[in-house]
Amino acid sequence: MLKIDENNNIILTRGDSATIELSIKDEGATYDYSDDLVQFTVKRNTVTEDIIIQKTFTSGVIVIDPADTAELRYTDLVFDVQLIKSQGGVYTVIPPRKFTIAEEVNFNAQG
Repeated sequence: MLKIDENNNIILTRGDSATIELSIKDEGATYDYSDDLVQFTVKRNTVTEDIIIQKTFTSGVIVIDPADTAELRYTDLVFDVQLIKSQGGVYTVIPPRKFTIAEEVNFNAQG
């Protein structure tokens, strides 16, 4: 199960798939990601340098695979999302928010 609240906090059941479409407005228009990168980073807290999950995409779609969370403990982590522009510049488009790994019952399900 994936749930994103109004403050962009994420709850994801451990081992589940998630696809998150990111939409950024630039002066009222939807931002075009075609030349830029989007980087999604998850850590235990905002002061550690240890990265738990970090994925970089060439579109506004963040994909979390089951293997990304399958071995994690049930816990609250933090994440942010940065836009890395091809012409230079890095912009945090979602500042640090809570990323909760929620409990599951069905371990190692196969599709």
